[in-house]
Amino acid sequence: KFYPWARKFFFFFNKMTLLCAANQISKSSTQIRKCIDWATNQKKWPTLWRRRPFQFWYLYPTKEVATIEFQKKWLTEFMPRGEFEHDKIYGWKVEYRAREIFAVHFNSGVTVYFKAYSQDVQHLQTGTCDAIFCDEELPEDLYDELNLRTAATDGYFHMVFTATLGQQFWADAIEGKGFVEKFPDALKLQVSMFDCLKYEDGSPSHWTAERIQKIVNSCRSQNE
Repeated sequence: KFYPWARKFFFFFNKMTLLCAANQISKSSTQIRKCIDWATNQKKWPTLWRRRPFQFWYLYPTKEVATIEFQKKWLTEFMPRGEFEHDKIYGWKVEYRAREIFAVHFNSGVTVYFKAYSQDVQHLQTGTCDAIFCDEELPEDLYDELNLRTAATDGYFHMVFTATLGQQFWADAIEGKGFVEKFPDALKLQVSMFDCLKYEDGSPSHWTAERIQKIVNSCRSQNE
């Protein structure tokens, strides 16, 4: 089920979407679902792009993290399965290099390439992307290079993250007002565990006030 905020993230078409959220509340899962949907849902393509899309980038902090997330989350929970694994649109093949996830090639014609923040910035050049998805807080010095990857396609930039690096750049993007605000046209969502007590249909989720309070009590400091 979707939380109310998750539906907004999934269905809105802003050129930039930033989700700053607590850990373990499905922010990564929501973005994975959106990436797969955009790669295969051809009915949405005329609304999103002037031409058919071909290339997405999905970035994690390291390739090791990307490989683990793909094997333990993408494959087990979200990739098309059963008869759809070989469908002419929803079908897909995985490409590994040096035992690390490299790409998913969908039969729709879209390829999702997996990149890492830890890569040298030179390895984030020379790509023309229809959409970019970042999981966890992007080092700000990488943003300009990634942003240029979508210039030719008038593409999309997404990032879901828990603010842990203390970067003023992203603080100004999420919470800045007036002249210090970055990206005023972006869809910006700030989500806590308390925003996840109920699903959008009103049914209770596995997050309860009591469970959240236990997590609060286990934190090392008020900042945490």
